[in-house]
Amino acid sequence: MSLFAKIRNRFHTLKENSQNSDSPNDNTTNNSNSEIVESSEVKKDSPKSEYHHQEIAQLEEPMITLLEQLKPNFDHGLYYLIIGDDTSGRIPTLVMHQVVDYISEHQNLPKVPTTFVQSGRVIDRGKIKLQVENLKSRYKPLRESPKVLIVTEYISSGRSINKLTDALNLSGIDFDIATIQTFPADYQQEFRSSLNPQQRIYTGFPEGIQSPISGGNVGSPNIHGKYYITGLEAARVGGNPEVSVIKSNPYVRLKTQQAREDVKTLSGKLINHLYPQEVAA
Repeated sequence: MSLFAKIRNRFHTLKENSQNSDSPNDNTTNNSNSEIVESSEVKKDSPKSEYHHQEIAQLEEPMITLLEQLKPNFDHGLYYLIIGDDTSGRIPTLVMHQVVDYISEHQNLPKVPTTFVQSGRVIDRGKIKLQVENLKSRYKPLRESPKVLIVTEYISSGRSINKLTDALNLSGIDFDIATIQTFPADYQQEFRSSLNPQQRIYTGFPEGIQSPISGGNVGSPNIHGKYYITGLEAARVGGNPEVSVIKSNPYVRLKTQQAREDVKTLSGKLINHLYPQEVAA
């Protein structure tokens, strides 16, 4: 019996009140374009110092690098929408959402809505195109906010995210990309040639440098493979062709709730980094 199976069986023996613990409050569904509607208020004082999940703790350094690059864009209201790449991009997207809400409030700008798109190598282009069409009908660019920002965990060859960027380009939606890590441009010639010169890729770790969170794969903090962090099971070849929500397992519910607490902890730390004088005051 695997370690996870032992843990799962152990949690199934918990009392009924433990099994009915609160589910993660990010309004996640298995429908396309699930939008974040929960309160994203983050305390401006010192955040918690401890994380439940080391994978999320290790996002701190690259997220600081990303936000230092992106903050001028947010300060000027460049983006009218944030799109999270499900499933591995969900945690960085939730963090980005909370920090950008704070920046928008600080700059007296409209809040930037955040939504998720099922994309990746298993999801077919037709489904991604339909999701993008839904986004286009729901969210409209502003004259001063012409772009969307795609948030993902890492880009290797670019073939997976290219399905989403192609669909956005075909729909006339301009975008930038924020990724925790990316392979060097030499590995992504076909993908990068599909982008126009104004479509930028922002990365948390230097291109091609193996990150301390990669788990052996350049750029991947392996959130994608640990579904108990996101509460979502990724689409897989020979398996479920769509991202699915894991609802019934109490172990997963507990770990996912802890991940949401970690998101708030990390968001608070990032806000403290961006606005140290305010926090100190």
